[in-house]
This record gives sequence, C-alpha cells and structure tokens, in this order.
Amino acid sequence: MLNCFISFMAIVIFAFALHLIFDMKPAITPLVSVAVLINSLSLLAMYDFLKPGVVVVWVLAFSAFAIGVYKCRTTLKDKLNSFLSPGVILFIISSLLMLVFLAHRQPLMSEWDEFSFWGISKHLMKIHDQLYTFYKSSMIGNSTPPTLGCLAYFFQRFVPQFTEWICFFGYDVMFFACFSALTAAFDRKSWNSAFIVYLFGFLSPYIFELYTKVIYLEPVYITTYADVPLGIVTAGAMAVYFFATDNNSRDIMPVLPVLMLLTLIKDMGFALSCIVLFIAFFDMWIGKKEFSFFKIKGFFGKCFAAASMLAVAAGSFMGWSMHMVKVMNRNPFELGGVTNMGQVEMLITGVKELLFGPQSEKFVFVKNRMIDAFFTTKISMLGSGAVIFAIVTALFAVAVIFGDKNGKKRSVMMYLTSIVGFVGYYVFHLFLYVYIFKDRVSYSLGSYNRYIYPYYIAWISFAVMAVCLAARDGKKFFAKGTLFGFTGVIFLIFSIYAGYDNIFIECNDRSFALRLDIKEKVEYIEDAIGEDDVIFLHCGGDNGERWFVYTHEFAGNIIVEELAVDVAGLTPQQTKEKYQQTFYERFKKAGVTHLMVDKTSPFIEDYFGDLFVDWPVSNVGNNCMAYYKVNYENDWYSFSLVKGGSVE
Repeated sequence: MLNCFISFMAIVIFAFALHLIFDMKPAITPLVSVAVLINSLSLLAMYDFLKPGVVVVWVLAFSAFAIGVYKCRTTLKDKLNSFLSPGVILFIISSLLMLVFLAHRQPLMSEWDEFSFWGISKHLMKIHDQLYTFYKSSMIGNSTPPTLGCLAYFFQRFVPQFTEWICFFGYDVMFFACFSALTAAFDRKSWNSAFIVYLFGFLSPYIFELYTKVIYLEPVYITTYADVPLGIVTAGAMAVYFFATDNNSRDIMPVLPVLMLLTLIKDMGFALSCIVLFIAFFDMWIGKKEFSFFKIKGFFGKCFAAASMLAVAAGSFMGWSMHMVKVMNRNPFELGGVTNMGQVEMLITGVKELLFGPQSEKFVFVKNRMIDAFFTTKISMLGSGAVIFAIVTALFAVAVIFGDKNGKKRSVMMYLTSIVGFVGYYVFHLFLYVYIFKDRVSYSLGSYNRYIYPYYIAWISFAVMAVCLAARDGKKFFAKGTLFGFTGVIFLIFSIYAGYDNIFIECNDRSFALRLDIKEKVEYIEDAIGEDDVIFLHCGGDNGERWFVYTHEFAGNIIVEELAVDVAGLTPQQTKEKYQQTFYERFKKAGVTHLMVDKTSPFIEDYFGDLFVDWPVSNVGNNCMAYYKVNYENDWYSFSLVKGGSVE
C-alpha cells in the first residue's frame, strides 16, 4: 500500500509542478501528469529499462516539483490555493478512498480475457521486470500497446509479489484524472457543478456496463480490460483541449501526452486519437478566431497545431510498430484474420466495396446486421445506439440553445464532427467483422458491445462538455439545470439497475468463485513447483476458462503449445500411438519438464494412461490435483508423481 501511495503522490506532485511551472489549468493537471509519467515509463520499457524506469519517473516527478517550488517560492501559498480546484480535490479524495477500499477488500481478476492477456500481461511484467514483448509466454495478444501494463507496473514496482488489486487502483487513478479534466470548465465558486460533472464521469462507464439484471454486469472499477479506458481517456483528451482558453500553443501542448497515452492503450486508440484531433481542428477553425500556434496565426497556425497532434499520435503508433518489428520480428500492419489482410489493404478494399461495389454476400449481411444493431441492440441502460445518439443530440441542443455566441458555434461543430467520427469508427469495425474476424464472430457480431461502447462513452461525455461550456459562458441556470437533471436521471437508473451485488463495492467470495477454487489448488501444489519448471497443463472437461486462470496463476511456468493432431482414418491403436508420439516430440522440443493435471478426462486416460508409472491419472477427480515429472529416457517419456491427492 505504501508503494501505491508513493506512486500516487508522484502523480499529484508532478501535477502540482505542471501548475507551478507552466501555469497549467489545475483540473487538467492530474491527467497530463499521468500521461507524461506513464508515457515516459512506456518508452523506457520499450528499450528494456522497465525496472529502473519507475525510479527514473519518480525522480522526474520529484525533480519537477522541486523546480516548481523554487520558481514560485514567493507565491507558493497562492499557487497551492489555486491548484486545489474542485476537480483536483475530487481526484485526490476519490483516489485515496479507492486505495483504502481496494487494500481492504483485495478483489481478484475475474473476467475471461484478463487471463488470456489483460491480467496475465501485468503479472508477467512483474515477474520478469520486462515488457511482455521480450519473452515467450502463455498469453495471447502480446502485440497490444504497453501503457496499461506500464500503468499497473508503476504502482507495484516495489511490491514483493504481484498484487491484482493494485492493477485496478492504477486504472482507477487514470479514470479519476480524466474525470477531473471534465470539471475544468468550473472554478471553486461553481464547486457544485464540478461535483455533478465528476459524478457523471464516474457513472458514465456504468451506462454501458450495467443494463440488464441478467447479463453484462461488469466490475467497471475492478477490471483490467482496455475498453472502458479507451472511452474515458478519449473523453479526457477532448476535455484537456476543449476547456483551454489561451488561444495559443498552451491549448495544444497539454493534450499531446494524453493523445500518446490514448494511442498506446490499444490498437484502436490511434483511431480515437485521430478522431479527437479531427474534432479539435474544426473547433479551432470555427471557435478560436485569434488562435496562434508558436506565433503562427490564422488558418496555418491551426493546421500546424492539428499536425502536431497527428504527429504525436502517428509517431506513438509507429514507435510501437517499430518496437514490434525489432523485438518480435512481427509486421504490425499485418492484421491476419480470415483474409490475411494488412491494415492499409483492409481499408482500401473496404472503402471500395462499401462505396463502389460489388458487395459480397458476407459484406451485405454484416453491414445490414450492424445497421440493425444500431437501432435494436440494447447497448446501455438507456437503450440502443440510436437512443444514445438521440440523447447526445438533445444535450448538444441544450448547449446550442443556452450557450453564448461562440459556444453555440463550437457546440454545433463538435456535434457534427463527432458524428463523422462515429461513422468512421463504426465503418472501421464493419471492415474488421468482414475481413478479419472469423465467420462465427462476423455473422453473430461477436463482442459488438465491447467494440462499440468506448466511442459511446466518449461521445456522451463530449455532449456533457458542450453543456458545461454553456453553463460557464451562457445561460448558466438552464445549462446547469440540464447537467444536474441528466446526471440525476443517470444516478437514479444506475441505482435501480446496479444493485449491491453488481457494483464494485461487493467483491464477495461468490464473485470470484472460480478464482478461489483454483487458488485453493494452487496453494496445495505450489510448493512442488520449481522456478525453472516448464509445465504443460491439462484441465479435463474445461471450456478454456480454467486453463487460462491457471496460466495466470503460474504465469512464469506454463507454456502454450498448439497440439492438434490429425488422426483421421486411423485405428484406435494407431490413434493412441500417433497422439503419444506427437506429444512426445512437442514436449521434447518445448522443454516441458512437468505435467499438471487439474482434472482427468477420457482423452488423457485412453491415450496416455499407460505412461503414468506410479499414480494413475484416473485418480485426479474434481477435488484433486496432480503434478507429474516428465521423464525422458530411451527416446521416450513417462510421468511420475511429484505431488498429488485431494485438495479438501
């Protein structure tokens, strides 16, 4: 907990340093601080300096603080007073409360993909003190950009062992920093409005995560998925720009590190960064007449400002791509999938087929499904995507009606450009479904909600920002009334839908039944496992989830091997010999030293039963566990028991 607190204080004091040195608007400093520090750590990690990188980042934060204090030593009290804006105060309080809560409850990862990548990647980074691209492991998706992994590592660098709740805390600090940025329109005199906007930010992911009492009840603040971060950081990046008032490069510079952070969250982060800069460019064009970028005025200044944003986003994306080429020998532009297309080829092919035809049967089917899904698929507690669009439209209408003259223009432009952004985002996912995803995913629009709702989170936040602008500069009473009313409705619906069992406060043993069951077996067997053991895991009757959880628990030992064997046309005896020979060759090649059996199955009993020399694998029932040594001798192998028995 102390390590978490020190890392958190590094973020806070660096935020204060940004205010002291650059006179940056206080409410946006927490997000800019998180972005600068985590981006710096990510860059160091890509050069294999992750372990010392945390110390370097801490030194950066505390050094900047010292410089800022020295620079403003005569006005330090006034600067501190101005820094403690409503957004900053809410950020600090909510982060500390979350730290105490998580340290007390110590929730566990429980979502499927956390054990295939999002959680296990952070576990492996802690074990190896390296970015996950530098070693072979049991996880999939190790080409995913690094900032979320580095964010989690930043908070547990000096913790003795990997601690899952610390990952959640790192995510939550980033979220709360984004919510602070949403309050940047309001000063201390409007603390109540700032609080309402912050509350909206806190509730916004729940709009798209809690919308029936049966399915999709997600632990928003205790998960390591990247979908919610994509949406919230997109909203935060826009807030950092949108509430700036200097009409010069000071409006642009703070958003640059946030765009880098967004780009390196997930592959789709680059697309969302481009949408942010697209909206920002047209906002500068229509709403900032006196804008200058490093003394370049007018249209060209705005073009250079947008170009700088694009350069940071594209540079971050290309930098990560170069890292993959160098370290993993992987072409980042090859998406693979059913058509084995690259990114550029997919975009060109998709645009041609969409606009000029002819459209394949699959393209037409998926396109129609996605159009229908926009109107009929319930994606939030408020309804379908069409309902969200209607709400966004209504909020922007309020901003236009009650905003001042300039605010009206900015709100209209933001509304129109955000629609263009949504269409582009939606069409891009159409191309992914048609050209990249497997047919069973494409035709069923698998994971549609997870892919699409990050934009909805950002979009509804954009609309709230426009209303905030009206509440600051226009007819304040009506605009603030809209903020209070809309947030109140969201809170009411949230209270009805969520229930105690379905929000992060719960975290009881029932929520983590599978994890606790496997942890019990892990505790039974772990003293028999050596640090250098290479384990092949068998989970009988499993759909894959238990296997992935085990790979998370023993992240440094379990290997992934594709062991499909063609036995078509063989007799039972030939099939058995083929399986045994193939597994022997794969085990030998991969250096497998041990076999772990969570539960037996007819497959392992029928085809490998005679290889178990002292404790039959048939003994490994539901509440049992067995750990066997793989003995290689005379060009063959056998399994001898190291430890096994009932776990109860």
